[in-house]
Amino acid sequence: PAAGAPAAAAPAPAPRYNVYKEHAKGQAAMNARDYKTAIKIFTEVLDSGKLADNWLSPTYFLRGKSYRLSRQNAKAIADY
Repeated sequence: PAAGAPAAAAPAPAPRYNVYKEHAKGQAAMNARDYKTAIKIFTEVLDSGKLADNWLSPTYFLRGKSYRLSRQNAKAIADY
């Protein structure tokens, strides 16, 4: 930077991924009948590897329910 010019601000840190907040977003999408978004979010939550073991089964169930409600029965069965 030129003399007397303010230093560039450091970039803001990326927001931390909160798997439980994302899970809640997936539930909200499912309740709003936005099954495509719910499936995407639940898949990201499951793939993150950050979900506690006792949350795995309910998350697979909710993704399976989203698949079933969007008429993707084979994928729903795999999650159930």
